[in-house]
Amino acid sequence: MVTASAALVGGAGEASYGGVVTAFAVLEMVAGAALLAAAVALIATGRGTASGVLAVAASAAWFAPNAVGWEDGSSLARGAGLLFAPLLPALVFALAASIPPALAGRPGARLLGLVTLLTAATAAASIGLALVRDPLRDRYCWRDCTLDALVVHDDVVLARRLAWLVLGLAVTGGLLATLTGTVRLARAAAVTRRGSGPALAAAALTGLALSAYALALVLEPREEPGRALYGWLFVARSLALVALAAALAWIAVRPVLVRGRVTRLAVDLERSAAEGGLGRLLARALGDPGLRLGYPIGAGDRVVDADGRPLALDRRRVTPLLGDDGVVALVESDVTTADVVESELGPASQLALGNERLRAEALVRLSDVIASRARIVNTADTARRRMERDLHDGAQQRLLALTYDLRAALTIAESSGNPEAVRPLREALDRAVVAAQDLRDIAHGIFPAELTASGLESALESLADVRPLRLTVGLPTGRRYDAELEAAAYAVVADSAEDGGLVVVTIAESDVALLVAVEGDVDWGERRLRVDDRVGAVGGHVSASGRRLEALFPLRPPPG
Repeated sequence: MVTASAALVGGAGEASYGGVVTAFAVLEMVAGAALLAAAVALIATGRGTASGVLAVAASAAWFAPNAVGWEDGSSLARGAGLLFAPLLPALVFALAASIPPALAGRPGARLLGLVTLLTAATAAASIGLALVRDPLRDRYCWRDCTLDALVVHDDVVLARRLAWLVLGLAVTGGLLATLTGTVRLARAAAVTRRGSGPALAAAALTGLALSAYALALVLEPREEPGRALYGWLFVARSLALVALAAALAWIAVRPVLVRGRVTRLAVDLERSAAEGGLGRLLARALGDPGLRLGYPIGAGDRVVDADGRPLALDRRRVTPLLGDDGVVALVESDVTTADVVESELGPASQLALGNERLRAEALVRLSDVIASRARIVNTADTARRRMERDLHDGAQQRLLALTYDLRAALTIAESSGNPEAVRPLREALDRAVVAAQDLRDIAHGIFPAELTASGLESALESLADVRPLRLTVGLPTGRRYDAELEAAAYAVVADSAEDGGLVVVTIAESDVALLVAVEGDVDWGERRLRVDDRVGAVGGHVSASGRRLEALFPLRPPPG
């Protein structure tokens, strides 16, 4: 039967693995086509031209046995296949050495020399074997039993020795590929393992499978697809080549995917924040979970993260990323350089980093404004508390003492029967009582002692005793909040009750926020700006609809 892989070279019939087992034909085609596809991707993206060329050659060497078994084909095509097929282990060794980033300097030169020597030796031995081996005199011939066009001198002994040499070089090439891939993988930096690690591992496994196949031909020369040994070895070689092709394609495709994400993040700041920013993307790309990305803001050594939070970097491990206006960002990592970042993220990195830095700077400015507002409010609250304390300890006490004196004087005047003194004393006492009540109302409108001593609920209940408030409080018993939050919530309610009309107040706590809702005929006017500032100073938000105003205060998660 003629299979798809056989058709690729004109029909190899049963003198190939694919010609015997359909599943083998599928594996054969997938492995060869995958290598070609990976080669195209490497060359097209410029991520590894040398690896791409070698992958094309490896694909040709993989299909070469089909050309050898093509009994109806030309002797030239069959002979070319016979000479090219033994080069597959050497080509895989060359691939293991060329996988980006290729070795440079003296180690790279030595490895290139070894690859060249092995390839030349394998090619020379293959040519010599084709010139002196008459396949009809080889009882183990299979694919090439009818191929004798290249024979110039039949020498059975020399042919046997050259055959052992070819197989020995194949075993050596496979083992060198395994050794090269394993050593390079073990010594590679994290960023290299992230991109080229799978290809190095796949090259090592492919070399091992090819060595095992060549060794089997030495120990068990009778190669037949129907034998379990050779069937499993064929499957192993096919799957290893498929894995190698997929890993080579990953080298080509991965930077494109990363750069595509960077390009999208460069123009979508909300998505960038949702995905953890460029720092997380760069950490994944370079394979360094500990990588941190910071942005220098303003003068001095101030550095912040993508969310505008202060960030302390280890200057000994920092790589500056430069732009047109100087340092754009700082990368703290042991596995990166500016060139690596540019290589991984691509040209869009400058735009993405610039946009994220602008966002971080805007968040820093916003944080500074909120902090400044909080300081102003706290300063005003401190002054109000001092005033409340002064009123309570000074003016209120003196007014209270005055009312006692007036009551005593009024009692004396009434008991002595002096009506001319009773009337002005009674009027003075009434005015003193009203003044004391007004002063008490003013003190309650600032910050009562209950707010500090007993908390928000107790202070609001005390306020409701002197203001027209209808309170609905849904707080856990004894619940206390930050002093700034309690002061802000109290101030919202106190401001709403200044006009004297009935105000309905609802206070409730959820898992993440405290809600203060005020409903009634309240003329907020300039008070609304004061409420906005006070609530905003603690990170809250104010909204109004009709007669209802709501202040929402975020709560910190409980400790532990």
